[in-house]
Amino acid sequence: MPIGTTMTYQERKNIVNIVSAVLIMGIYALVIYHRHQAGRIDLVRDYTQWGVIFLIFIAFFGSCLTADIVDNLSQIYYYRKGV
Repeated sequence: MPIGTTMTYQERKNIVNIVSAVLIMGIYALVIYHRHQAGRIDLVRDYTQWGVIFLIFIAFFGSCLTADIVDNLSQIYYYRKGV
């Protein structure tokens, strides 16, 4: 990208998505680490806790993926409609 040009909406949206995903994962990993250090969660023997953690990730990323798909489809619809 040459100096002095601005990023498109899609480029800015992608950067925000990447930064927010890394930030959320980092905060979540920090919370789990502190819970493990405090002894409130045993990640080695407690497979039930791992199952809950994975279900939370699936629900979170599934909702994000659904929102992105709906957003992209609406952009395609309005682009073809000429709005």
